[in-house]
Amino acid sequence: MPAGSSIIAPSFTTVCGGGTDLTLGMITPSADFDAESATGGGTIQFINADGSWGVQAEYWANYGGWFVAGTDDQINDTVIPKGGAVYVSASAAATFQCAGEIGLTSFTVTIPAGSSQLGNCIPAALTLGNITPSADFDAEAATGGGTIQFINVDGSWGVQAEYWANYGGWFVVGTDDQINDTPLSEGAGFYVSASAAATLTFPAIADL
Repeated sequence: MPAGSSIIAPSFTTVCGGGTDLTLGMITPSADFDAESATGGGTIQFINADGSWGVQAEYWANYGGWFVAGTDDQINDTVIPKGGAVYVSASAAATFQCAGEIGLTSFTVTIPAGSSQLGNCIPAALTLGNITPSADFDAEAATGGGTIQFINVDGSWGVQAEYWANYGGWFVVGTDDQINDTPLSEGAGFYVSASAAATLTFPAIADL
């Protein structure tokens, strides 16, 4: 993770062979992200379906894991669904180590109506063109479709994109700039806004 702002999706899909969603306690940050770090540490934050910010958490290695920022409420058991992501603010470059198994087959992630954060939870590089939305997310959908948006390291919003199946894929919103080749490195995430519940389908590793 870079110093500054990012959206990160933990890079595996199943745990212990049982298909269990990962929890925060399965993610261990490097020392520079710790709340007691001399560099200033970092925080993660969830987003609510209405677009407002949800729980903000920080990591305290000496006290056993993840806590709601500014409290003693430990939240190691908080679930991050497959493909889910969190907003990250880091004072210095750091890493997340994830414990689990790698999913090898293609899979579909459900997008709720409203706001969410998703990303590349495959331990391999993708491009935006590798991800296929369902019909309800399409820009021409009767339900209103949806958009995704990246975030810049300074916390400002980056490129916003929408999907046009009839025109070959992902485009910068309001333009004819196709961006199917936009790289999504392992763990890279984005903000999602959907008018109706939809899905995103991610490819099998073998197909990349």
